[in-house]
Amino acid sequence: LGLYTRAYSLMLFPINNIRGPLSAVALPAMSRLQGDTERFRAYYRRLVALLGIVTMPIAAICFSCSEQIIFFLLGEKWAETSKIVRWLAVASFLQPVSGIFGIILMAKGLANRHLRCGIVTSIIISVTFLVSVFWGPEKLAISYAVAQYALFLPIFLYASKGTEISLHDFFISVWRPAICCVVSTPLAYSIGQGALSFERLIGAISVFCGMYTFSYCLLPGGISELRYYFKRIQNSLM
Repeated sequence: LGLYTRAYSLMLFPINNIRGPLSAVALPAMSRLQGDTERFRAYYRRLVALLGIVTMPIAAICFSCSEQIIFFLLGEKWAETSKIVRWLAVASFLQPVSGIFGIILMAKGLANRHLRCGIVTSIIISVTFLVSVFWGPEKLAISYAVAQYALFLPIFLYASKGTEISLHDFFISVWRPAICCVVSTPLAYSIGQGALSFERLIGAISVFCGMYTFSYCLLPGGISELRYYFKRIQNSLM
């Protein structure tokens, strides 16, 4: 339980601290736009794309360098946590961007549908936990990741029924960061394996970030999208 709790907290801490403020801002904004179909859809795409650009690389880095990260953040005695972190990273690759749909339902006044989705998701994940817990925390993390991906399509289709948002809107928002992470992860993983050292960890993260940015710029519309978010962040800070 201690190993799983440490891994879960470590994995979700950066993601929740990013998603939480964005969600707090997005809910009132999307509530005001619910009568404007095109602007509502555009806001959703921008929100999911921004989450994907930030949270997907975090999950990919945690997957690639889990042993190095655990060693330097928690110490050698928590080494077994790295395997759990790796599988939770797989789950966290999808969960932040797919879970944002709850804001859509709340903004559209579909709280009952949001509640039903939450109940179904909680029951299924709880059952997978009850079954997999007998094989240890790593298998439990694997079952959690599998459940997240298995639930995505049916929950999304049910939640989006009758709204302006479609699967196309979701995939058009996350395909760039998803592809860039898939391309960058093997390089970071190969560097992150081996002797535990701070230099190796920094090297793996640096290579990942460089490859991620480079591949993002090569994709159609990648440079303009990065430039758009950079300007928005710059204006916010100013």
